[in-house]
Amino acid sequence: MQLHHPKPKHHIQNTYRGCRKAVITSLDNELKCMSMIQKIPPCPPRGMSSNRWKVLYYRKEIEGMKYEALQNFLIMHCVSKGIDVNNHHYIPDQDRVAVTQAIRCKLPLKYIKLLLKDYPKACESGGVVDHINHPIHVACQENREVVRLVLERNPECANQRDQDGKLPFELFIENEDTIDISSEDFVSTTNLFNSLSPRSREVFSRSRESLRNQIISNCILPSHIHERLNDVTFTFSISTHGDDDDESVS
Repeated sequence: MQLHHPKPKHHIQNTYRGCRKAVITSLDNELKCMSMIQKIPPCPPRGMSSNRWKVLYYRKEIEGMKYEALQNFLIMHCVSKGIDVNNHHYIPDQDRVAVTQAIRCKLPLKYIKLLLKDYPKACESGGVVDHINHPIHVACQENREVVRLVLERNPECANQRDQDGKLPFELFIENEDTIDISSEDFVSTTNLFNSLSPRSREVFSRSRESLRNQIISNCILPSHIHERLNDVTFTFSISTHGDDDDESVS
């Protein structure tokens, strides 16, 4: 089992990075096992053929990899919150912790997709505690590249307010990070919010001119595009349902 054991407090960053590395190793192995299962020919309906044993073996390996990744996610959570890592087994909502930590540490998208599949309950909305540390809020505030994945997997969370009563889309447009999302993804995610949530459309209507000014002033452009503005021509269209025209910037 590949767990990264905690170190003294002055090694907190190393501990977090070590856990992140161990998570990636576990998730890579999980993906490899899933790929191996897909390559095994279909098993006969009865009996325990060698192929069936192989499937069972890889499924067991997958469960082991998921467990290892989860334990490291829990340690990362403890490190980031200043909690005793020896108590990480008693953390509630561990599936949500796994997904939010993956978003916070900016794991590659292929791992985020895998975790959203492994932990389908992590992004459920409407419960009494779903306003606290919901993955959609974490993504909007800390890693907007992931927002579209979360919305496509759980579209109902577009209306899940946070502890301060803010909608995900409000957090999304308030995020002033200039490199966490491409301009194209910014616009497509905005359109997705508008299509999923009437409340988001209301927020957009109130913020339309501000967003337009942001695009014009390049505040939402990644730095590599900002540096080549004189060489690049770009056009964006943010659709507003219920309006006859689109907002375009070119």
